[in-house]
Amino acid sequence: MCPMQRERALWSFILPDYSEGSGEGEPVSKSRIIGGPSPPSVFVGRYGYPLVRIGPSVPPVEGDTTLFDLPEAWSNRKIEEVLSFRLSMITGEKTMSIKSMSDRFVEEVRLLALSSKPTDVEMILKKPPMPSLRLSELEPPQGPRSQLIQMKLVGNPSIERPVEKVYEDTDMRALEAIAYLYTSNIPVSRIQRILSVGGVGLKRQRKIVPTRWSITAVDSSLSRLLLKEVKGYETLD
Repeated sequence: MCPMQRERALWSFILPDYSEGSGEGEPVSKSRIIGGPSPPSVFVGRYGYPLVRIGPSVPPVEGDTTLFDLPEAWSNRKIEEVLSFRLSMITGEKTMSIKSMSDRFVEEVRLLALSSKPTDVEMILKKPPMPSLRLSELEPPQGPRSQLIQMKLVGNPSIERPVEKVYEDTDMRALEAIAYLYTSNIPVSRIQRILSVGGVGLKRQRKIVPTRWSITAVDSSLSRLLLKEVKGYETLD
């Protein structure tokens, strides 16, 4: 099965009315206004760097959506269920400079990314989102996207003390912050998200980081940290 056929098959499972005639189908939502509890989830693209596409991912559903963007909890879930989580999330994106740390929109996205619980978000999109599926070995499946006109945090983000500490401490290096969050039992996927929105590091060095790169950076940093710890153990005879 070629990639296009696989995408159609997956979409047919999630969205039975998906049209196979032209491969385009109907919009996931006929409305340009999308609202719902973001897990929270944020995506930052890498193409065009240092100008990147950034925005929130929102499933237009009700209830607890925590699992939608928590890979650590997917091990006992069926692949169809995980795909359902991911494909139901609609990403609204704007093109921003990686140095736009003080931009109001970026600040709202960052606040969402720092939250430990689902937060209600409302988006106004340029066009109704069309079915789309992006699969990668380096990041979770990505669903529909559309250009974002406006974003509003409707709910109040809940930020844990360790996350608040590393965000406010602009004298703490990123590597130190990543290690601190990990030892504070913050899920690795959340650490990756926090790094992607410039939530850690020295003040003058903070910037937006593409999602794929933040995943690699956090994994690499924690691997070196754990390897150093293991090398310090006594050998077994």
